[in-house]
Amino acid sequence: MSAVIGSVGTLEAASLPSVRDEAETLSEELNRELAEVEGIIRSALLSRSPHVTRPARLFVDRGGKRFRSKLVLLASKLLGSIDHGSRAGAAAVEMVHQASLIHDDIIDESTERRGGPALHIDEGIINAVLLGDLMYASAIDTLSQVGPLASVTVLSDALAVMATGELEQRERVRDFDLSYADYLRIIDAKTSSLISAALVIGGIAAGCSAEQREALAKFGSEVGTAFQILDDVADYESSRERQGRPPGNDVCEGRVTAPLILALQECSTLERRHIEVLFRSVPNDRTAIDELRALIARKDGFSRAKILARDSVERALPRLEHFPPSVPRSHLRKSALAFVEAA
Repeated sequence: MSAVIGSVGTLEAASLPSVRDEAETLSEELNRELAEVEGIIRSALLSRSPHVTRPARLFVDRGGKRFRSKLVLLASKLLGSIDHGSRAGAAAVEMVHQASLIHDDIIDESTERRGGPALHIDEGIINAVLLGDLMYASAIDTLSQVGPLASVTVLSDALAVMATGELEQRERVRDFDLSYADYLRIIDAKTSSLISAALVIGGIAAGCSAEQREALAKFGSEVGTAFQILDDVADYESSRERQGRPPGNDVCEGRVTAPLILALQECSTLERRHIEVLFRSVPNDRTAIDELRALIARKDGFSRAKILARDSVERALPRLEHFPPSVPRSHLRKSALAFVEAA
């Protein structure tokens, strides 16, 4: 990985004499553009029926990292500049992401989101489902008004893939025979597909070539994989304050993820049975998560998962070489590296 990072980093350092100043300028521009994106989201949702305004405002006001929106904007900057098509794409991707969170919380019976009550707890399941549906529809409508058909197709395809991934994940609840390859397929559908779509939509808005579109899609897929693997590690290791939800949430919902899959590969039959018993007991005994976490750590489940996340980032970085050296390219590189360096 160091060779890849070094080659890209050296090239950019040599080409950009005022990297720090230009990076600050880019950051300021992205913040301004994200404010514009926020306005598009609010206009799309809050201009609807007054029956929609209150729950929509409640959810939108909670904010979020806007990571996927920023990816749309950065992909456009890779090729030149951000325009209204880029902003509409960023808003559409964010609405899809937020809608998926609303529906996920209902499906998983989660009661918390971002340190507060999940929307369906405040507004009821029916209103939350309908608001999620409205956000999906508003996303497509927003993008179709200014974006080319190719962008609309990318987003609608991502929606279909996300739903397919959710269905497969539901079918594999507490399935201790889930292979790592199966797990990768599920997270590629549920998580990586929208991250990949965000980058491609930003690239299309800026007129990317077919080769560059493919590079953006592959970069997004690999970064999305790393992102989800590390999120699954954090579900075991992080505190409620850091995650905005109780630790062990995935276990309570029966999701078999990378740390457990990798640990089970190293277990004897007796150890495997013990881990399965612990896993099943967590929803009724949250103290069992501590023993489960310790067993996974002893079998190197967490460390191996982090290595595999780093491998994904290593595969992602060369995709950026399809674009000329620039501050946006450096920003994307640093964003990808930030995931694994923070783990």
